[in-house]
Amino acid sequence: MTPHDAQGPERATASSNRRNFERRALECACDIHLIGPDESVLAPFRGGCVDISRGGLGLLVPRLLHVGTELFVVLRGPKTRAERPLFGVVRSIGYFEGLGHRVGVQFRAPPQTWQANNFLAGFQARVD
Repeated sequence: MTPHDAQGPERATASSNRRNFERRALECACDIHLIGPDESVLAPFRGGCVDISRGGLGLLVPRLLHVGTELFVVLRGPKTRAERPLFGVVRSIGYFEGLGHRVGVQFRAPPQTWQANNFLAGFQARVD
């Protein structure tokens, strides 16, 4: 089973569920930076992206993330060119034996905190 196969029954079309945007397969590694309770941007851990839409990402991660968790995701891979991290909030979770946790992330505007702004500015400096 590949990470993309781990989508389970939620692979239905937008007309049959509450999804507003069609998902596209995007299998690549990603770095995930959680937002801490003090609004700090925490050190990254590695996960995998399995799909993307205009509204969010589907991730496969090695640890449990709770609904409502805020995070930055930086896509990594030969076919990705992340110009800046994507920000979102965990909206769904699931577990797939042997693969890890399947996490649905809804895109949102990043928080306007000095920690998030500093993180984004530092990332942009590395890209330039």
